[in-house]
Amino acid sequence: MTVSAGLADRVVSGIKDQILAGDLAPGEKLPSESDLVGTYGVSRTVAREAVTRLRAEGLVETFQGRGSFVLAVPAPSPFALESSAIRTQHDVLDMVDFRLGVECEAAA
Repeated sequence: MTVSAGLADRVVSGIKDQILAGDLAPGEKLPSESDLVGTYGVSRTVAREAVTRLRAEGLVETFQGRGSFVLAVPAPSPFALESSAIRTQHDVLDMVDFRLGVECEAAA
């Protein structure tokens, strides 16, 4: 894991905790990029990466020129898999096998 990935993880974790605790409610605007930089002591690049990850997880939605807004917390999904759960080469191969089966059927 690179240093910036670890820093982004810290920012994602902090914002996710605020969302799950209700400190950032659905529809509320996330702190600005410069606020995230100041709060977490990270670079703008790391702050952007953290917001991108939150968007990928379905926790925020971003609008160009307006900022990022908190979405309603999605219901837990039995198919969610944290990237940290994939630790070995065997785990990667298992994931590739799974994706091949699901994606080929979905494409058909």
